[in-house]
Amino acid sequence: MLRRTTTTGRLSTLASSCKPPESDTISPPDRYRGALFFADSIRGCIWSMPLDEQGEPDPSRTEPFLSDLSMPVKLYTGPEGDLLYLSFTGANGGSLHRVPYRAPAATALSDASDTATSTHPPGPRGLVAEYGFNEGDGEVAVDSGGHRNHGELSGPLRVSGGRYGDGLWFDGVDDWVEVPASRSLAAPWFTVELWTLPSSFRDRWQIGALRGSQRDIEYGLYPSTPDKGPGAVATPRRHRNELTTDEFISVDEWTHLALTYDGRALRLYVNGTQVREQEARGAVWPSDPALWFGGTPAGEDLLHGILDEIGVYNRALSPAEIAKDMERPVD
Repeated sequence: MLRRTTTTGRLSTLASSCKPPESDTISPPDRYRGALFFADSIRGCIWSMPLDEQGEPDPSRTEPFLSDLSMPVKLYTGPEGDLLYLSFTGANGGSLHRVPYRAPAATALSDASDTATSTHPPGPRGLVAEYGFNEGDGEVAVDSGGHRNHGELSGPLRVSGGRYGDGLWFDGVDDWVEVPASRSLAAPWFTVELWTLPSSFRDRWQIGALRGSQRDIEYGLYPSTPDKGPGAVATPRRHRNELTTDEFISVDEWTHLALTYDGRALRLYVNGTQVREQEARGAVWPSDPALWFGGTPAGEDLLHGILDEIGVYNRALSPAEIAKDMERPVD
C-alpha cells in the first residue's frame, strides 16, 4: 500500500492526461513492481514503464500512474547523471524506482529531513560520508561530508602517521568502526574509497570498508583476500559478485583502493589504476545495514593495519575523480 504524504514538497498539478488517484491510499497492481517510473515535472505526473523479461524498459507499455508527486522521495545520482528515486514503503515492503528529473522538480521533491544540518562546506557531488580521523581523541569518527554519518570506534588506536594527518590502526583481533545505518548511505550506485597501510596479510579477506554484514554484504572493499591481492564484493540484484586481483600491495606502504558501481559494471582501482572490471546490472538494493571499517563484531576478516581518508559516494566516480580524491585530504 502506498500512502501519499505531505512530508515533501508538492508540485502544482497542472492540466494533464494523468488520471488522479481516487483516494489517499494507492494499491499498484503487480505489473508495476520493478517498473521504471518517469516524472513529468511540467504536468506533475508519474508515468510507469514496465520491464520486459530481460529486465529492460519496455517503452511500448508506458502508461500514467499518478498525478500527485507529494509522496516521500529520495535523491540519488546514477550513470546517466542526476536521477531521482522514489522510495515507496508500504505493506509489501519498500521498492525503488528510477525517475529522470529536471532540477526544479528535484528541488521541490527532495526530502529535507534526509539532509542533516552541518557546519561543513558541501563536499564533491554525491559525497555522503568521509572520514579523516583527525579528531585527536575520543570514540567518535566524525563524518566530514556533512550528513552526520558519524562512526563509533571499538578498539582501533588513533595514530599520527595517517596518509594525511591522523589515521586509525586496527590490530586484526577485535577492532572495528561502526557507522549506523542511514538513508543517505542507502544508494543503488556507489563509490567507496580509502587509503590503507597494511601491517600484515593473512590468508583471508581483510575488511577495509563493508556495508552490511559478513553474511549479507551490500558492498565491501578489502585490502587483501585469500589471493593475497586486494578485492571487492557487491550484490546488485542480490547477486554476489567478487572481484579479486593478484595486483599485490606492500606491507607498510600506503595504497589507495576504490570500488565503483554505476549500474552497468563494478570496477576496482588500486592507486588510481583500474585493475578489475566485472559486468553487473541492477541496483544494489538499499536496505538498512550499518557501514563498517576494519572489521565487524562477527570477529572474522579483521584488518591488521591503518586506514585513513575513507570516502563514500552515491554515484560512481570517474578515474579522474578518483585520482583527484587521492590528492585531497579530508578535513
